[in-house]
Amino acid sequence: GKIEKIFQFVDSSFKPGALKEIQQGKIQTLDELNAAFAAWLEGFYHVRIHGTTKETPLNRLARFPVKPLPYGKSELRRQFFVEETRKVDKACCISLHGAKYEVNAELCRQTVEIRYDPFDPADAEIYLSGQPAGKARLLDASHNFHEQNRKRQLTELTAPEPVMVKPTEFSMLEAVRKNVDNVRRSEAVLYGEGKA
Repeated sequence: GKIEKIFQFVDSSFKPGALKEIQQGKIQTLDELNAAFAAWLEGFYHVRIHGTTKETPLNRLARFPVKPLPYGKSELRRQFFVEETRKVDKACCISLHGAKYEVNAELCRQTVEIRYDPFDPADAEIYLSGQPAGKARLLDASHNFHEQNRKRQLTELTAPEPVMVKPTEFSMLEAVRKNVDNVRRSEAVLYGEGKA
C-alpha cells in the first residue's frame, strides 16, 4: 500500500509539471527528466509535512537512521537462491529443469541440495547435509568434446617421435650352435687317456 501511495503522489504531483515541461521543450532527454525528478524529490517531497506522521520524510529518516546490512551484495543475492534436492548420477552429473550440471567426483551417487539463482542458472552451488560442497558447472558436452580433442592434439604435437627399433631375429638353432661351440672351447680335449 505504501508503494502504491508514493506512485499515486508522483502521478498527481510530479507528472503533470514534467509533462508540461516536456511539451514546452524544457525537458528533452532522459537525463533531464531524471534531474527534474531528483529536484522535485529533494525540494518538495522530502521537505513537506506528511499527513500521518506529522513530520517531513527527511526529519523522520534522520530519527531512524538506516543501518547497513550485515552482509554484502553477493550474500544478499544468495538469500534468494532456489533450493532443490537431486541425486548425483554415476557420471557425477545432476539434472535440473532440462539442464545437466557437473559436480565434484566425491559426490557421485549421493543426494545433494543444489542452490541456484533462477535468473542465472549457471551460478549454482552444491550442499551436502547443509554444508557447502562446491559449485555445479553447467555441462557443455560440445565444449568438453572440443577440450578433450584439443588436449589430445596438444599431446600428439608435444609427444616425442617414437624411436623405431628393428626387431631382432632370433634363431634357436643359431643360439644352440653358439652355446655348443662355447662349451667345446672351454673343455680340455683328452686323447686316449684313461681308456682301457
